[in-house]
Amino acid sequence: MHAGQDLMRGEPAALGIPPWVFAGGFFGYAILLAAVNDRTLTRAVLTGGVPLGIGLFHLIESHHGGFFMPVTYATIIFGGATIALYIAGEYS
Repeated sequence: MHAGQDLMRGEPAALGIPPWVFAGGFFGYAILLAAVNDRTLTRAVLTGGVPLGIGLFHLIESHHGGFFMPVTYATIIFGGATIALYIAGEYS
């Protein structure tokens, strides 16, 4: 969802990245994510760390802000909660 939002508002062009490279990167990420199907640190980093990093990037570099900020906040909450659940599972 977040990658689609970024493509629609022209973020790759603003960052100097060709849209097909940007979309291809997210497609590769989706394939990698599908390949890791157990509860490992790799899965936690892919499902929590990547969204958390993207969300924090958008807090610093919000581009257009406004309507898109709820998606940024949701990305941060989702990523942080995923990492927190992984840590809780490791230490329980």
